[in-house]
Amino acid sequence: MGADQDLIAAILEGDSALVETALAAGANPDHEIDGNLKHLYHDEVPALALAAWKGQLDIVTALLDAGARVDATCTDYYTPPFRDEDIAHGAASALDVAAGRGHLPIVALLLSRGSSPGYTKSVCCAAKGGHLPVVQDLLAAGASPSLTDDNA
Repeated sequence: MGADQDLIAAILEGDSALVETALAAGANPDHEIDGNLKHLYHDEVPALALAAWKGQLDIVTALLDAGARVDATCTDYYTPPFRDEDIAHGAASALDVAAGRGHLPIVALLLSRGSSPGYTKSVCCAAKGGHLPVVQDLLAAGASPSLTDDNA
């Protein structure tokens, strides 16, 4: 496996030390799932969104520190690994994914690193997931209360 594939494998395992090793070996922090993992996860799921979905604060931090784009998007949030949760459809950012899962510390980190809640469906995702503290933080950060899953 190459460094990029090692990165994705480490995220799937939840192993922050292996994530750091893969990044040190030259893995692209914006790498999108591809190759042998397409049968599990569709194309264009960035490493950051995957780590945000899994609630891996330390890994999200490492990816951002390595230069991952904070607002990189998944092509379709209603495909694996997200299919089991009907909280959003269409393109979604790591912020949307973290909000929909209720991962408040990751939402806070992404916001502090420049993720913009104003043009994402993060409030919709958090509300559909029943995560009121996340909704409140997103609104306080400037998210639109009227943005829906259909117009994000």
